[in-house]
Amino acid sequence: MNSTRDLRTICIVALALVALTLKLAIAYNTIGTNDAVFFYGFSKVLSEHGLEWTYQHSRYFNHPPLTAYYLRGI
Repeated sequence: MNSTRDLRTICIVALALVALTLKLAIAYNTIGTNDAVFFYGFSKVLSEHGLEWTYQHSRYFNHPPLTAYYLRGI
């Protein structure tokens, strides 16, 4: 009974490691969600033009000012 449980545990851990490796490979080779691209653009525009200008000229920037300050900080 213990050998069956040990084999099952080894298989589960091995599959988890394979899944982790695949997830890391996908994360390393992709840019991410479109949110990452948009937030990068927002932070660039906020740094160059400021919060008021961004609100006036970007209909996609519908976030509160605290988010804007965070984006400028990072």
